[in-house]
Amino acid sequence: LQVNCKLGGELWGVTIPPRNIMVVGMDVNKDTSRKDYSVAAFVSSMNGTQENKLSCTRYFSRCALQAKGQEFVDTLQTFMKDALLKYQEKNGVLPDRVFVYRDGISDGQLNTVSEYEVPQMRRAFKDVNESYDPKLSVILVKKRSNSRFFMKNDRNDVMNAPMGTAICDKVCKFPGEFYLISQSTNQGTVSPTHYVVIEGMEHLDMPKMQTITYRFTHLYYNWPGQIRVPAQCQYAAKLSRLVGETLHKPHASGLDELLFYL
Repeated sequence: LQVNCKLGGELWGVTIPPRNIMVVGMDVNKDTSRKDYSVAAFVSSMNGTQENKLSCTRYFSRCALQAKGQEFVDTLQTFMKDALLKYQEKNGVLPDRVFVYRDGISDGQLNTVSEYEVPQMRRAFKDVNESYDPKLSVILVKKRSNSRFFMKNDRNDVMNAPMGTAICDKVCKFPGEFYLISQSTNQGTVSPTHYVVIEGMEHLDMPKMQTITYRFTHLYYNWPGQIRVPAQCQYAAKLSRLVGETLHKPHASGLDELLFYL
């Protein structure tokens, strides 16, 4: 199965309700050979236009080595433009919606995404076509959460919340904030993933955003089930780790359309 993926195969998929969407995963990792540098990885889907066809099963990948604290500040506009042009090449049209799941962000870097990365994405839209203005949704992904959620059954026993549980009330401070439980466990407590929508709240209501995010957790081809984060983020994490720990340079451009890093 891994060899199939590495050569461009598609193992499985899920139906994503919106048509003609492009989904992006972004993550950052350290370069073990140079402590002052980090690896920024960008992974975007290339398919998602045809009715009754599975979408977000093939990916375009890019990465860059940058000075620590400068992740994506210099390269995101180029990566986004190249991803949009690749999507147009594969589908004949540009995407109507762009979902960006941004991992690898600490609480102190939230303003960096809003002030530097989101404007770069919008400039990339104009670089492709001056009149091109897709609906953009940017979601921050945080795996390290101290929160835990439980439920009671008919016998009043306390147990882990089931897979697919979303929490967006009482414990959330902002309208675009939610927790999602996408995995189960046989021992201990389930760790939820924390999401914060910082751009594009007006394009989708929260239940739809949560449903789409949960479906993306099923699309990781290295595991036959759900994972803690959207598959696009996990692919970006795998790529950034491979480059940061082994290659120490961007991969060859001929591999951009293959999941060679699985």
